[in-house]
Amino acid sequence: MAVPGKRKQEMQMKDSIGKASDEDYGIPCQPCLFEGNNVAAVGYCQVCDEYICNTCLSVHRKQSATRNHAILEKDNMPKGDGQGKQNFSEPCKVHVKEIVKFYCEGHDVVGCGDCMILDHKACKVDLVADLSARYIGGQKQKEIDEQLAHCVNKIHEAKTSLKSTEDKIAECHVQIMTDMKEFRKNINVYLDKMEENVLKEWTEIKKQHKNKTVEMENLLKSIENEITEINHKRSIYAEESNALFITDHIAKAKLEDLEIVLQKAHLENTIITSYGFQENEDVNHLLQSLSPIGTVTSTKTDETDNIMEKEAKFIKTTELQGSRITGSVIFQPGQLAVVDNLSKSVQLLDTSSCKAIAFLRLEHQPWDVALFKHNEIAITIPGTKKIHFISKQGGVLKERRTCDVEGECFGITSVDEKLIVSFLNPNKIELLNKDCIVLKTIVSVQRGVDLFGMPRYIDLCPSTNNIYVSDYKCHTVTIFTLDGQFLTIYKEKETHSPQGLVTVSNGAFLVASYGSTNVKLISADFDKTKVILKGSDGLKWPLSICFSRKENKLFICNDNGCKIDIYKFK
Repeated sequence: MAVPGKRKQEMQMKDSIGKASDEDYGIPCQPCLFEGNNVAAVGYCQVCDEYICNTCLSVHRKQSATRNHAILEKDNMPKGDGQGKQNFSEPCKVHVKEIVKFYCEGHDVVGCGDCMILDHKACKVDLVADLSARYIGGQKQKEIDEQLAHCVNKIHEAKTSLKSTEDKIAECHVQIMTDMKEFRKNINVYLDKMEENVLKEWTEIKKQHKNKTVEMENLLKSIENEITEINHKRSIYAEESNALFITDHIAKAKLEDLEIVLQKAHLENTIITSYGFQENEDVNHLLQSLSPIGTVTSTKTDETDNIMEKEAKFIKTTELQGSRITGSVIFQPGQLAVVDNLSKSVQLLDTSSCKAIAFLRLEHQPWDVALFKHNEIAITIPGTKKIHFISKQGGVLKERRTCDVEGECFGITSVDEKLIVSFLNPNKIELLNKDCIVLKTIVSVQRGVDLFGMPRYIDLCPSTNNIYVSDYKCHTVTIFTLDGQFLTIYKEKETHSPQGLVTVSNGAFLVASYGSTNVKLISADFDKTKVILKGSDGLKWPLSICFSRKENKLFICNDNGCKIDIYKFK
């Protein structure tokens, strides 16, 4: 139903707008300007954030999508020029026919009017136009600048990594070709050797037969000579009966012996030995199987893969008077974030000098810290059962939000914008989403055995996605899968009251033993263990430890957290 008062007001406004001249404010109609026509604007649509002429106003009033938009008449129009920043319009990605022009401070998002009505009813919503004048050079812009710089740095690192990969592939190609040719050469040498052995064996057989043939030929020649001699004597005494009688009887006995020899020789010559080549069954089977000469294998390498063979070389120590550093994590390249349980603070330190570059005072005592996003850390506060989220904004640490949790939260680490937290009272491990809503709980009792006594520190191995938990009271390091499946327990008398721990590569980890005064490096299968630092190295009551893969540096919160020692694996 039409409302008479409203209709009258609209008609008056239309009449007022219709009287505007081209000289008023010199503001052009933006829809017409888009088409190349310079027509004076007679009104301003607050919803569309556009100056419009009389013709466009008429169309605006007729279309169902825009007929209820709030229009300012010429006397109340913003004093802009209709071009510059007022000409910018970003279509809403959800409501494509609407323009983005509102900002929700609570959720830090922009959207159109429909977005705000549907998703941000209870939120404080402002017009972007009312806030944007203070944006340029402000803190929010600086945060985006830092985030962009971080992304550019990551792109540079990725490109450098790609170049290293290409160089490694080229190096592998040369090595594969060399190794394959060497292997082929060894095969040829092996086959030549096998052929040589067969030929040598055949040559020996032929030699034996040759010797036997010569021996037989000599024997036959000898018999032949004796028969010739007998025939010669018989011819001499052919007319003398007495001599012939004696000669023949002597010859008879000899001929009997010769026949025996000839019979034996005949038998040996009639049994002919045949020879042939018998293929090696293993080689023949290999040829028939069409097995490849070899395969190309892949091995993922990490700068820390051979860390067991390296030594931790001392670089420097930094005294922190009146401090007790209980948690540490690499924040950004060259920056270490630490929490001070005694002075109730969080600091960013330069990894080279260990000098503070940012500081934030807290109301309560923190325990541990984890990198949550590229520019945001999460801190556990056991006393208040809260997790604080803190970001770096323009070189300054600022608290963004806090979340309540169920239990005294101690150790903390993160994966994919989720948190993994160890708790006391009750003892448990929880996987939380970004709002600290519990996604999964790992209870301390497994198969009737209580695994936890005081799980103070926790870490996640990036290569295996396994969770490592050090327990101060049980003197253990317990390992779980990310979905909570129990895997194994590490326990050794030299690891008494373990505190901070950090994974280094492929399941290997470093653990600081508060009671045994050492830092141990342990392989994934526990087969290799190595005490890399002990009391004679200046170690005393170590708490948190942190490892920088990029710099290959180890940071130890030593002397009950009163100082930070820096080591480099070489």
